[in-house]
Amino acid sequence: MHYNAQFAQAAAKSELMVTAGFTVQVGDQSVQASLALPAEAVLPQLCDESEVEPEEQVRGRMGGHLVHVPMDLALALTETPVTSEQILNLVEGDVLRLTHAAHRPLHLTADGQRVGTAAAGKQSGRIAAVVASREES
Repeated sequence: MHYNAQFAQAAAKSELMVTAGFTVQVGDQSVQASLALPAEAVLPQLCDESEVEPEEQVRGRMGGHLVHVPMDLALALTETPVTSEQILNLVEGDVLRLTHAAHRPLHLTADGQRVGTAAAGKQSGRIAAVVASREES
């Protein structure tokens, strides 16, 4: 893959651009990618100018599609700083003291973005997340 910093400056600041961000995954490896195209070239391909919808209607349709995008959900403890020596000397049975207080809920994240807190629970014999709070974005 080739890249050039000049491409980032190819459009004038006043030129409307359509941008999109992607995660490209091949096997176990994933990288972030972005694409920027001049709106002047893209918009005519999407609709006839006489068919332009109000912004609220477009947002509603986009939201209708976005709710079906799969995401990775995770529960996490507060990070605990350790040294590389501690990691290298780990053996089975070691107990690590973590900075996350036992009474505090875990961090609930969706695709790496914090969306709330949850406690660990159990449902139908499997570990589950009991949502404690939700963060508005």
